[in-house]
Parts: sequence; structure tokens; C-alpha cells
Amino acid sequence: MPKETLDITVAGCIINSGKLLLIHHQKLDKWLPVGGHIDENETPDDALLREVKEEVGLDIEFVHYPSPRRGNQNQFALPFYVNKHHITEDHLHYNLFYLCSSKRTEIKIAEKELKGYRWVEEKDLRDLRPEPNEGDLITYSEAIRLGKELRL
Repeated sequence: MPKETLDITVAGCIINSGKLLLIHHQKLDKWLPVGGHIDENETPDDALLREVKEEVGLDIEFVHYPSPRRGNQNQFALPFYVNKHHITEDHLHYNLFYLCSSKRTEIKIAEKELKGYRWVEEKDLRDLRPEPNEGDLITYSEAIRLGKELRL
């Protein structure tokens, strides 16, 4: 049995006017939030900022931060959800999902990685083709609901 590899990855559930940005990933042929692998010596926050800029050309803001603590040099965003999932039989991702906002909706996609993008409302999620799996639908719905509660 081959040894499994585990990569730590990040995903930004970017909300604007109550809609979630999803990208159609070229290689995986799936609708996903923008994100990717964390490079060596990179924090998850920095990785997500970089991935979003590279893939869709947006500047984002993280929504959830812990309350300040005296003596801490750095504060980092808190994921609203974390999971581990298979990419292939022997390759897994431990993924940190962050709720983010963007002031802009104009996208400049990285054409070699993405087939396209959509800003979706919760009612649009089941119309995506290929349709996201049940777990992804729950995560995307939660991000949209949180965004609405926070008036993003």
C-alpha cells in the first residue's frame, strides 16, 4: 500500500453583497473557493492572500480574528471550518476554510488553472455543473449565511 501524503491547504470563501465567489478548477473539474497550497515558511494567511491574488486578482480581507492578547507579536485569522479530504487515493489535503470579503467583484482569472468563476447565492449552488458534493454544499451554504449575518 502506497504511503499517503498530506498537504496543508487554504481556501477563501470570499463574499461580496451576499454572494460567494467560486472558481471552476481546471485540473480537478470542480467548483471550489479560491485557494491552494501553503508554501514553505509561509503562514496560512499569507498563502491565501497570495493564492487569491494569483488566481483571481483580488485583494481580500479576512473576517474572523481572535481577540487581541497581550504579548502576542502576530494575530492570525481563524478558519470557520477545517476538513481533511482525498485528492487522489494516496494524496490528502488538510484544508483551512476562511471567511473573507472583497470590495470588488471584477475578476482576472488565471486561465491555465481555472475554467471560469461565478458569484453565487445559496439558491444557485445546486445549479453548478458539475454539482459540488454534499459536504462542499454545506460549507458553501454556511459561508454565504455567515456573510449575510455579517452584511458582507
